[in-house]
Amino acid sequence: MMVDGAQNWFYVTDFDGVGDRGLRPQAGIWKPQSVRRSGVEQVPMVICTTSPHKGGTSETPWADIVRPDDGYVIYYGDNKTAETKDAALVRGNRLMLDVMRLHHSDKASDRALAPPILVVTTHRDGGLGKGF
Repeated sequence: MMVDGAQNWFYVTDFDGVGDRGLRPQAGIWKPQSVRRSGVEQVPMVICTTSPHKGGTSETPWADIVRPDDGYVIYYGDNKTAETKDAALVRGNRLMLDVMRLHHSDKASDRALAPPILVVTTHRDGGLGKGF
């Protein structure tokens, strides 16, 4: 489905079910609904959204660095109220810390549960700043 001449992310990735959670790239750090595989509940993926066109603004004074060809991302997290709230307690950052523990575990069973991390870079398209 096209919206304003561009492919619509939500049409492609969302679910019809009332309780289901689609893929929300505008949420900073987001996880879809957990799934059960071989009797174990796990996070299917983590989506980190960065908006480079916002870097250096009062809303987003930092600038994430995304270099897929070089194999790394520097993502500054999900805390817009750093002066009033511990960054480790913010929903998205807490999720990333949990995921990091799985990825870095010395147990193969933990690492098998570690979800892939999908980094989505938004960009402006025809003056519109999200979802393209």
